[in-house]
Amino acid sequence: MRRFFPIACLLAATLVAAPAQAQADRHGAYFVAAVGASHVNYDCGFDFSCDNARAIGGKLIGGYRFGVFAIEASYTDFGNAEVGDVWRGPASLNVRAAGVGAAWYLHFSDSWLGLLRAGAAQVTQTRTDDGRHAVTSGTFGLGVVKELTPSLGLELAWDITGSEGNQTSSSMVNSVSAGLRVRF
Repeated sequence: MRRFFPIACLLAATLVAAPAQAQADRHGAYFVAAVGASHVNYDCGFDFSCDNARAIGGKLIGGYRFGVFAIEASYTDFGNAEVGDVWRGPASLNVRAAGVGAAWYLHFSDSWLGLLRAGAAQVTQTRTDDGRHAVTSGTFGLGVVKELTPSLGLELAWDITGSEGNQTSSSMVNSVSAGLRVRF
């Protein structure tokens, strides 16, 4: 996650410094429902790196936008990935995150927006051979929004967070998702 932090900071500075005039009238609540492919890069412990795993997951976001800035609450289920290693054998790994954060918007045109998310989440990792373990982790995301109407849009996003097991080491989870955005 450390290698993505400088990129996220640079993008945040760019989006915060962007002109806000075109987006000044964009205030209000919104809701996002999305589904996508997740990629889990997990560590087995003992300094061995295990295979990567893939899953299908989904996310729900509720937020309130204040022009170029928004506050959000989110819940993401990254899906069930089949994992395994030489020490423990095959297992199923599920990562879920519930958190809060902020989003910054960059207005590309009348209907295209760039999006940067940053926040913190309670991340729960459940592995069949290791039980359930929860940690607080940073979350980051990048995306684009195509506004179809003033109240309806499509969102394509990439999100990343970290998790940790009881006896198995850490996991880095990221997903690419597409979803529907409704503005109230």
